[in-house]
This record gives sequence, C-alpha cells and structure tokens, in this order.
Amino acid sequence: MRVLTLTGALLLLTPQPSGCAGPPQPSGVGFNCETHFDFGSQARPGNGRIVGAAFTICVTPPQRHVLTVSLERRDTNAKWLIRAKETSSTIPGVNFKVRKQVTVGTACSPGHWRVRARTVGRYKGKPYTAENASIERTVSRRDCERRLP
Repeated sequence: MRVLTLTGALLLLTPQPSGCAGPPQPSGVGFNCETHFDFGSQARPGNGRIVGAAFTICVTPPQRHVLTVSLERRDTNAKWLIRAKETSSTIPGVNFKVRKQVTVGTACSPGHWRVRARTVGRYKGKPYTAENASIERTVSRRDCERRLP
C-alpha cells in the first residue's frame, strides 16, 4: 500500500501499491523516513540572500539516500525556475537521532519563492522517490534587505 502523508511540511515514506493517482507519490518501499522543511516551511530572506533548507530523519537507515533541496522562484509566466540547488548523499541517522540537513541559498530578489525537496534512494534493495514543495512565500525588497543575526 502506498501512502503520502503531509502534515504541514512533513513527508512520510511508506509502502504503496502501484497505480496510485493524485499528487506526486513516493514509489517503491518506504522505511519510516521523514523529510521536513526548516525556517517555518518557507524560504527565508534577509541580509541580501534567500535561503531554504530541508532535512531527513529515519528510523531505519536506507542503503542509499540522496536529498536534493532547491530554491525556486516563480517567473512572470507562473513557471517555477530553479535558482539554486544543493544535493547530499549522506545516509540519515537511525532512530530519529541524527538528521541529514541540506541548506541552499542565493541572492535575494523580490518575488514568489519556495523550497523543493526531492529524495531518491534504495531500501531493502527496492528504489524509492519522493518530492514535495514548501509553502510559497512572497518576498519584498524590504524582506531581502532585512538584517538577520
């Protein structure tokens, strides 16, 4: 059985049947990993930059786990364009004790921004994938120029 559970910006991977319709679903076998977005589930502007972050924690470590986090800005045609991207192939820790975080940043500009997390991996010999986007954030020039600690 395939299930994609979203609670805020929480993405749970669990086994799913093939042929599921609807929003993007994890495929393959799940393993009790969760991917979350940092900074209140949105991109965070300030100090002339904009940053986004996501992290994964697992109960049981997978054989392979690649987390790609990207910052996307919506253009005038309502298309989301990747402005920055970072990838990590570090395996998350076990029993939710060690999290694998990926942070991405770029020059800030006013507009509509979001963070996207894509996970690809292998657990018990079976591949899995999952993808999710954060809450969209409208960023002003003042937001970009704001001083952060």
